[in-house]
Amino acid sequence: MSQAPEVVVREWFEQLWNQKKIDTIERLFASDGIAHGLSGEEMKGPEGFRAFYTSFSEAFPDLHIEVLRAIVQGEFVVTHSRVTGMHTGHTLAGC
Repeated sequence: MSQAPEVVVREWFEQLWNQKKIDTIERLFASDGIAHGLSGEEMKGPEGFRAFYTSFSEAFPDLHIEVLRAIVQGEFVVTHSRVTGMHTGHTLAGC
């Protein structure tokens, strides 16, 4: 990945979560990447994460994530974020 880690993380939150551009998953989630959901279950690759994203977005359709600051150490980034949204869905299956 040629972009700085902080740029990638900010793009992830802005384009995927705020602008709902689902193709961001394919562009930025590594094919061998692993994410951990709310239940602790592993989601592997873009396909695995897309199911979580779809379910979570349906439950929180107005979700907005504002990255307040990012701390970068090498290839690792931690963000301090403000997340707002109203739960209007029925379930968070697969989360």
